[in-house]
Amino acid sequence: MKTALQIATLCSLLWQTTPVQSQTIPTDEPLEQLLASAKDGNASAQQELARRLLAGKARTPQAERVLKDAEADLNQLWNYGQLHAYHIDDNAEARQWKEKFEKEQEKFKKLKDSVEAKETIEALEMLNSAAAQKNVDAILYLSILYLDGKRVAKDEKRAFELDKQAAELGSGAGMGNLGFLYGKGEGVAKDVTESVKWLEKGAAKGNLSSCYWLACVLADGGWDSKDDGYPRNLPRAYALGRALQLVSQPGRRANQWGAEVLRKARQGLEPDQLIAAESEAEKEAKKIEAASGPKSAPVDVPRDLTDPAKLTKDQWKKRFGQLHPMFAQAGVVQLSKAEFTKICGEPNRTQTVGDSVFWYYQCKDGIIQFELDKGNLLARIVAGKVNDF
Repeated sequence: MKTALQIATLCSLLWQTTPVQSQTIPTDEPLEQLLASAKDGNASAQQELARRLLAGKARTPQAERVLKDAEADLNQLWNYGQLHAYHIDDNAEARQWKEKFEKEQEKFKKLKDSVEAKETIEALEMLNSAAAQKNVDAILYLSILYLDGKRVAKDEKRAFELDKQAAELGSGAGMGNLGFLYGKGEGVAKDVTESVKWLEKGAAKGNLSSCYWLACVLADGGWDSKDDGYPRNLPRAYALGRALQLVSQPGRRANQWGAEVLRKARQGLEPDQLIAAESEAEKEAKKIEAASGPKSAPVDVPRDLTDPAKLTKDQWKKRFGQLHPMFAQAGVVQLSKAEFTKICGEPNRTQTVGDSVFWYYQCKDGIIQFELDKGNLLARIVAGKVNDF
């Protein structure tokens, strides 16, 4: 599981525009072009390539095939063991299959660890190169890795140094992270006063995680719902919590943070204080929106996706999600057949199974499957090729 700092930092990267010293690279940039740009020293491309490497989305075809075959063999062993245990009722035979499975599982783990180790080395090279160019996203990504300690040796002091560098470059996320580390005493001696100072700076930059952490400290008098002796300020905490809700959409993490803060703060406030805090919340929300700067111009999303074969599944999902936010949030969208056909064209294939009808669209790397339910379409993504169905 990701730590609170990892989650909030990633949210900050999405919310806040940070200074980058090279042309920004789209997150759906084809891998071949991304590799070329990274090799040319483009810091944004290097940061994005590192992200894909660490997510296992930039593997060589050879490594992908080896891992896929090994995983298929492992699954087959598991299925044989389950078959003997539950259907043939042969426990002795089932134990033998289980032993074989465990041995192969260990081999698969070593194989995967080996592949990921090479990807980590390459990702670190990319991130360090981008960080040397003062690419703030790369600096923040490195701080996450060193604080997490899963892909690289845990080094809280190094994480602190990186966040300090990001803060000095004007990053609100970096400022908020410094506040977090001071508050938790990770990589630096615990100092709640210093923590609040940096959280205030991050909040002034419009950084949402800074606003959340600051509100929690003001509501609790310290970190981790503990009283560290810091003066409480429930009206300000309430105002920050409500502001988080005002500047974010329902269901988004910042909106949930706001609800959490409101539950803490409202219990100690009188009715007239609550009303006053609501007025302050509107001011706080305006400050956050003004400080975070102009939002990025919306991506020019093609309204016509009638040729999915030109896109990967991830590219198609992203673009379709930009047209239909419900799909982006939940992976499901309900449209009439006519509306859907207007956007995506006629399917490559249809199939009827019982009361359900399925539409299939061929993308570059697999199939997008849509299930028709009472005249509407429920979107799901399915791997494979058309002739697999």
